Amino acid sequence: GFDVHIDFVDEISVQSSGLPASRAGSTGGVVDVVTKSGGNQFHGSLQLNVTGSWLDGKPRRVLHNNWYFDIGDYVNYPKDTWTRWQPGFTLGGYILKNKLWFYGGFIPSFQKRTRDAVFNYDPYLNRAITQSTTEYQAMLKLTAFLSDRIRLSLSGLMDYRKVEGELPELDGSSNGLREFEMEVWHYPSVSLSGDLTYTAQNFSFRFTGSYWRKNSYEEDDKTGPRFYHLRSTAGYAIPEVPLYYNNYPFPYSYVTRKNVEARFQVEETAEAQFRWLGRHHIVLGGQFVRRHVDKDDSYYSDYLRFYWGDDFESPTSGVTYPTTLGYVEVRKPFGTIADVYEDSWSVFLQDDWTLGRRLTFTLGVRLESEDVPSFSDVEGYTEPPIQFDLLDKVAPRLGFVYVWGENNDWRLTGHYGIYFDATKWMCAERNYGGFKWISHYYDIVYPYWEEFTVADHPLDEYMGGSRLESRNWRIPDFSTTQPDIKPFQKHELSLDFQKRLSSDLELNIRLVHNWIKNAIESVGVQYPFGEAYFIGNPGSDWIQSKYDESQSLSLMPQGVESRKAVRRYSAITINLDKRFSRKWLGGVSYTWSRLYGNYSGLASSDENGRQAPGTSRYYDTWFLNVDEVGVEALGLLPTDRTHQFKIYGAYSFGFGLTAGFNTFAMSGTPVQTEVYLNGMQGWYPYGRGDLGRTPWIWQLNTYLEYNLKLSRAVALQLSLNIDNLTNNDAALRIHQLYNLGVIYVDEQLIFDGFDAVAEVNARGAKLDPRFKMERNFQAPIAARLGAKLLF
Repeated sequence: GFDVHIDFVDEISVQSSGLPASRAGSTGGVVDVVTKSGGNQFHGSLQLNVTGSWLDGKPRRVLHNNWYFDIGDYVNYPKDTWTRWQPGFTLGGYILKNKLWFYGGFIPSFQKRTRDAVFNYDPYLNRAITQSTTEYQAMLKLTAFLSDRIRLSLSGLMDYRKVEGELPELDGSSNGLREFEMEVWHYPSVSLSGDLTYTAQNFSFRFTGSYWRKNSYEEDDKTGPRFYHLRSTAGYAIPEVPLYYNNYPFPYSYVTRKNVEARFQVEETAEAQFRWLGRHHIVLGGQFVRRHVDKDDSYYSDYLRFYWGDDFESPTSGVTYPTTLGYVEVRKPFGTIADVYEDSWSVFLQDDWTLGRRLTFTLGVRLESEDVPSFSDVEGYTEPPIQFDLLDKVAPRLGFVYVWGENNDWRLTGHYGIYFDATKWMCAERNYGGFKWISHYYDIVYPYWEEFTVADHPLDEYMGGSRLESRNWRIPDFSTTQPDIKPFQKHELSLDFQKRLSSDLELNIRLVHNWIKNAIESVGVQYPFGEAYFIGNPGSDWIQSKYDESQSLSLMPQGVESRKAVRRYSAITINLDKRFSRKWLGGVSYTWSRLYGNYSGLASSDENGRQAPGTSRYYDTWFLNVDEVGVEALGLLPTDRTHQFKIYGAYSFGFGLTAGFNTFAMSGTPVQTEVYLNGMQGWYPYGRGDLGRTPWIWQLNTYLEYNLKLSRAVALQLSLNIDNLTNNDAALRIHQLYNLGVIYVDEQLIFDGFDAVAEVNARGAKLDPRFKMERNFQAPIAARLGAKLLF
């Protein structure tokens, strides 16, 4: 994707926020992409990028559990055959000289990938399956000087992707009856933005607005209800079908009709400069953001579950009602259905105060509101279950810059800030009514079940049978949310030292330390009716009160404490960079870092990068936070890499050839023994890092670019990019699960301490033969070819 987008970009500036680019501007973080704007001459390019399996190396081996021999071994799956073509053009120039300019481009992409699919349970269905991916990207920007002081820019970016065909699993575990070739997905997205700037001598005003929308949906031509028989029809219905017969497999009955995410944002900033006890540069601004989700990922049609011969026992009243031939449960709706939005407001003020010629202080504060929406449409449960007002998110920013030296070539910068993350909606979607499930129960009097039709439920009568009851199985419970919940908060300290060694050489040393103050997660607590989940801040008094309730019922060992989310990162980075001069540029970098705690992040690296923010497994039960002797399991987190080296460089030869490279080397990541205990994976009996680290990894990427001058204004550019030139294949992970067979022990034993591995072995639980074997290797060598006509 970077090869496609690079022509649209002049400059990329990123301010740390921990947010994806699609949420730029929220909670104080900004990711800006400043695109080309055209000029008083016409310039552009025609280009073609090509890559494919013929430019890739051999696929990496895959760690496999060989059930037949009960060993862990490696499998080399056949290589897919694929090719991707990316033609395109860009053009910039003027509409009115010195007044109105434009810049735009269009870059499509066409890819075909063919896999020789194998189906272990249906080998006669083995076949070649092709997936086609088509993508269109278009961009246009207009820039106008309305006067000497007023500038206006408008831009839009369109991205549309269509994927035809789904590829089955390489290991042959997929269902060969699935119509992979018929599955079609669409992924449209659009971004629009505008910027109006007024500039005077000591004052400027800027108004910006943006709109971003993306969607994903699948084509589905399957109609009619989904049938599932929980009892055999023998003696009750014609035609007869066996127990558990269904006309469409359960996982594939869901259809994503739409999955829209949208964001509208406006921001106004005013800047002024004046003198009072030094020089001041004041920035005052406000921001309004509306986030919107419109999603329907549910059963496309009615989901009918037949209970032939059973009387109906009401799940609401417990009363049993006699039936004629049994009863049918019709689930409609059944799946995630939501159309919600959230409005948030923020204000910010910052002063850059310069004393003399060398020292500048930065003093700022940002206030932001947030209402996490309810995804429920049930009366009484539509108000936001979590609300933060402006005073709940007060984020101060303090900093300084001190320069000295004859040419101000020494610089020291320091910064402290508090940052608030937006609460992730996945947590709200799962806990506040996003999944809809209403069951309508009817007496069966008509035996020809295949003729049952789709209807708008609830009906008083369905296929001749009376309605017995309707029940909403997903009424949310807002009482499970911490009343005094605190927003997700992070603190950061940094110190930068810069020394300009010469006009083109600079040394930079950066120290940074950041830590989480409050996290928001789903916390599991045992009650007599089963496990309940609460949304709150782990380690808070409110969560502890829920632990205390469970302990008072003897469902949790006495003395168990709710553990806070701990994530602390410290690093020092040394960079030496040479700007382009005398035909070459280059740089070298070294980072020492330490990532410590028990909370591996919103994308959980403890779960192989699972992205379920707010609903990760860290707090599903209390003992996941302690080791086998009951001590809190704090340690180095799975993405910790103590040492990182980076070197890059490029040289431009006099005859039009430029050659460059970038290489990196990094120490491995921590590995720890994981035991499958009481139905929970992710328990580390020996704490974190007891198995050492994965191997060091290093990689060399290179590129060649040749520019041929065809005329004074036209040039031909040919390029070759090669990733992992030496085809290294170091392991990125180690398989750390000790046992496949779960063991169950009394939680008091876990609290008191016990030898977990000895207990697993004593009970004869099945072990995982892949334990401590390498997995997930570096991607093989890959190349991309490009040609571009510049004019």
